[in-house]
Amino acid sequence: MPSGDDFYAACHAGVEGTRLVAMGTAGVVFYSDNGGANWTAGNGAAIAKDVRGVSRGHAADAVVVAVGDSGGCYRSTDAGATWGVVVSATAADLYAVTRCQGAMVAVGFDGQVVRSTNSGSTWASIIGPVNAGEHLYGVSAWLLTVVAVGAGGIIRISEDGGLSWKPVPSPTTMTLRAVHRSPSGRWTAAGFGGTIIQSLDEGKTWVLRQVLSFTDLWAVGSDWPVGRAVAAGEDGNIFVE
Repeated sequence: MPSGDDFYAACHAGVEGTRLVAMGTAGVVFYSDNGGANWTAGNGAAIAKDVRGVSRGHAADAVVVAVGDSGGCYRSTDAGATWGVVVSATAADLYAVTRCQGAMVAVGFDGQVVRSTNSGSTWASIIGPVNAGEHLYGVSAWLLTVVAVGAGGIIRISEDGGLSWKPVPSPTTMTLRAVHRSPSGRWTAAGFGGTIIQSLDEGKTWVLRQVLSFTDLWAVGSDWPVGRAVAAGEDGNIFVE
């Protein structure tokens, strides 16, 4: 990266997801069209707050949606090269965003949930799945199933694209920072204290897989096409299932 700024989120975008987009510090956007070997600075001048989450839109390959501090919502229609501001449905910090069938869902501070049905052009606030003081840091989706995780190991699930939510028993009290569903059908969440948990039934039940107490984990994904979970965190630590 030709930058000394902090990066908090990344996603794939463009035709067949061939572009990578990375965002973080306010106004800083970079994208790569060769698998991350080289990066180009995008135009994020309109982004006034730090970005915490970014996702490709649910309806068009060229649309990318980002969320961040103070309820910031931003949108790109050229696969992350240039960005504009979108009116937000909340002033609360938003930490993550995902796409599901027919909608985008973002989560954040005090259990705030906002939802868009037009790939981030407009947003509506949803009755939150948790109580005040219980923050949601990660969200992921598969079809209409949306899973959110957060402070104290809380897990919440929606089976209607983010419209309604219910609690799910968690095997940990450690804060979870990220969640992801692999193409093979396994859901993996990771967080503080190197905690890794998994679900094999679309997020309905979870088991503790591993605790790597020497590091905190901040991101989770999966490789393609095998579908193994990949977790990453402090000090460059990366763990593969």
